[in-house]
Amino acid sequence: MAIPKHLKKQIKQDFRRNPDKKVGRSRTWSYAIGDLVKLKSEQSWGLVIGKIGSYFSVMTPSGQRNVYPGGLERVQPLAVEKSDKKDT
Repeated sequence: MAIPKHLKKQIKQDFRRNPDKKVGRSRTWSYAIGDLVKLKSEQSWGLVIGKIGSYFSVMTPSGQRNVYPGGLERVQPLAVEKSDKKDT
């Protein structure tokens, strides 16, 4: 899908007006504790059990591993139950 020409022109103009606003190359990972993930490097599945610095702790059948998020693939997010019932 191509970017329309008028949008490209607008982006270039905005960048020329505000050169201080540079686009950074930072990634954000949206894995949450309890997500079912698959390790890309091997045919192993596991659950995200925590985050240590820029790595995620994953509990696999062979034990706990610390994995960089780029090596993970989300299979199923943790289901969050929404209930309108109030505890009284």
